[in-house]
Parts: sequence; structure tokens; C-alpha cells
Amino acid sequence: MFRIARALVLLILLAGGAFYFRAELTTVAAQLAARYAPCASPIRYSIETFDERFDISREDFEAAIADAEAIWEKSSGRDLFANDPSGTLKINLLYDSRQATTERLQDLGLEVDDTRSSYDQLKDRYDTLRAGYEARVRAFESAYAQFQKDQAAYNREVAYWNGRGGAPESEYQKLQKEKLELANRSAALQTQQALVSADVDDINALADALNHAARALNLDIAEYNSVSRTTGDEFEEAVYISSPGSHRIDVYEFGSYSKLVRVLAHELGHALGLDHIDDESAIMYRVNQSTNERATAADLAELDRVCVAK
Repeated sequence: MFRIARALVLLILLAGGAFYFRAELTTVAAQLAARYAPCASPIRYSIETFDERFDISREDFEAAIADAEAIWEKSSGRDLFANDPSGTLKINLLYDSRQATTERLQDLGLEVDDTRSSYDQLKDRYDTLRAGYEARVRAFESAYAQFQKDQAAYNREVAYWNGRGGAPESEYQKLQKEKLELANRSAALQTQQALVSADVDDINALADALNHAARALNLDIAEYNSVSRTTGDEFEEAVYISSPGSHRIDVYEFGSYSKLVRVLAHELGHALGLDHIDDESAIMYRVNQSTNERATAADLAELDRVCVAK
């Protein structure tokens, strides 16, 4: 009787553990199927996090995923993905400094492309803004230093007359005029400082984009310096992450709908097990620089390698 009771307790514990970890177990099962029987059944995906700070609706984001899915399925004739609310492949749209940088550059009339012409355009604007910024900083620092001197002189004069029981009417009117002038200069300095801060945001956005483009193009150059702050993030549009019990696609940045579709198709390719390839127009090229929205022959060869060889 004791053995039966102990067996029942064990079964209950196992059942409870299976229920508690059911999501992780389902994901592990899907990952094992994708690894040992790739392309045999569609990878089921769902949107987990949707950040509304992006200038895109949830419906359009879902449409972009569907378009990315179609890039692989129409070209290969395979049923590779399925939109499923309980899908184990989680797709996240996460807003951070990378998208803020892209939007800042768009406000400047610039578009981030991992091409040499785009890099040269960014560099020209960076050099121009940096030179203008440094000139404005020098002008601000000079004006602020003079303001501090004049304010200190005014305070000494006020203290002098206060120590004598008050200033004569003529001196009082003079001090009131100086006080008003100092207040106006202070307001002007605050406006000037705000303009300098706006320059900082523009320069830092350009520096982030330039450093990313230089890495993508394998340019042997020194890092472009940010001003006053650093984001600490590598400029990466999206990433596919797989670990025991979970796999996901995190999207951080896109400059247009077509670029979003391409980067989603690229990461969906990684979810299938595809590696980077050397064809610059391919979906699985390491840099999202092409405008091509179809899988190339090299893409399909890599897909065949994964689907057939394993």
C-alpha cells in the first residue's frame, strides 16, 4: 500500500511539473523537431511584444511578418511557417536607441543604407554638423562666462547698497535695468543651450549610424565619436535568439516597410537554421542592404541544404 501511495505521489508531481513547464516543454519539442526534422512541419510563431512607439500598426506588423514568410514559401513551394496565437517562436518589436536614431536621421532627410554612397552622405553631414556644433559650443561658453561675470558684478553691487540701507533712486533704477537685462540674457542662453543639445542628438545619431555602416562595409576607420553620451548598443536591426526552452526574434529598427519585411525574412531564415551567404542581393546576406524582396538562387540553395541534408 505504501508503494502504491508513493507511486501516486510521484505521478502527481510529474503531472504537476509537466503542467507548470508545459510552455517550455512545447517550445523544446518544437526546437527538436526543427533541428532533427527541418521543414517537415511549419514553425508556428506569435507576436509577444509590440511596442506602440513605432510608426506602424499591429495589423501592418502582422502583414510584414506574413510577407516575410511568403518570401520563403512562394519561392520554395514549402509550408514553412504558420501564424498561431500559441506559437512557440515569439516575435517582438522592441523600441530603443536604434529606432530613435533611424527616426532622427529621417528627420534630417537621411536614410540609413549599408552602402558606400550612404556612408559618404552620412559622413559629410556628420562633419558639417560637428563643425557647426563645436562653433556653437565655443560661442555659448564665451557668452555664458561673460554672463556669470556680469551677474557676479550685479550681485556685488546689490550687496554693496544693501549694506548701506538701500540704493538711491537713480542707482535703484539702474540696478532694476541690469536685473532685467540679465534675465533676458539668461533666457537667451537657455534657448542657445537647447539648440546645442539638439545638435548633440543629431550628431550622436549620425555617429551611431556611421559606426554601424563602417562595420557593415568592413571599413578600416576610427570610431566616430558621440557627444556627451553613448548608447552602448550595437546598431543591429534584429536578432534571432535560441536557447533551451525558448526561441524568439527581436526587431529593434527599420527605416521602411520593405526593410522591415527583409529583416523579418532574414531572421525567419535563421529560425529555419539557415546561415549567412555571400550573395549581396540575398535575403541571408549578413547586411540588409539590398532592395530585393525575393529569395535568390543562393537563398534557396541554402534552404535546400537545411531541409534536405538533415
